[in-house]
Amino acid sequence: MLKEEMLELAAAAPDPEAKRAVLGDCLRASLLRSFHEAEAFLSVALVSEGPAGLEFALLDKKDYKPERWLFAAKRRLWFMGLDPRIAFARKLTVHQGWVKAPGLLAEAGILEDPVEPLGIKIQITLSRDEIKPLKVVVVKKMGLWMGLTTTG
Repeated sequence: MLKEEMLELAAAAPDPEAKRAVLGDCLRASLLRSFHEAEAFLSVALVSEGPAGLEFALLDKKDYKPERWLFAAKRRLWFMGLDPRIAFARKLTVHQGWVKAPGLLAEAGILEDPVEPLGIKIQITLSRDEIKPLKVVVVKKMGLWMGLTTTG
């Protein structure tokens, strides 16, 4: 998906909140696809997905390389025509990343806060005590089908 396609989908939305939601869904779908291609799901499972971000649980430390996954996502978004910004922080029990797409809301005709542009928070819980039994869920986002190992 290219930025122009994202903007076309947003233009078809009835109001600014719906446009923001469409752009957020497109951004999340692109991140999930990028994580899938980087084989992130060998190490983490998607626990929940919401408007603010994606939450994962660590399954295996063997191939756990979240910075590499974020740089792969940044590269994908750049090729889509966006100017993404990424950040990552390692804490004791959780790792957090952010992928932001400054200027995208403005291009869609939505007032954008320059301090807080459209973005997705990525959180990875490191404690295995909080992980529930695994199951596989098939997710369709913006025309992409993905089988994800999830908990719950």
